[in-house]
Amino acid sequence: MKGKYILIGMIIAVLLLTVFVIRTKGFVGGIPCSKLPTVAEAERIVKEHRDIVDKIKGVRDNDSIDVIVDSCACKKKKCPGKADILIIYSLKEDGLKIKQIINSGTFFGIPYRLRNYGFPFG
Repeated sequence: MKGKYILIGMIIAVLLLTVFVIRTKGFVGGIPCSKLPTVAEAERIVKEHRDIVDKIKGVRDNDSIDVIVDSCACKKKKCPGKADILIIYSLKEDGLKIKQIINSGTFFGIPYRLRNYGFPFG
């Protein structure tokens, strides 16, 4: 009887993994490749809006916030040549302030992701 439950559990795990792989193929961070800009377009937008990038980085004065044009996830052959913007910050309240500065679901049309890495400690 115990072996039957183990087999059923393994089948369910394989099915869930299969659904995850199918749903994420051609997507980066839940965004379809067709909605992502090229790396050059993302870099151009960041340069054009340097004042907003500086305002985001200025939320915390100890260089704990960074704004990156990120093609890293896209290099895994999911969306070659495409990019989004990754904003790394260290404190929860910084993330809230960053969202207020951007005040949109995109950074001037470029999808962005916020990552709280929890540094510095304390």
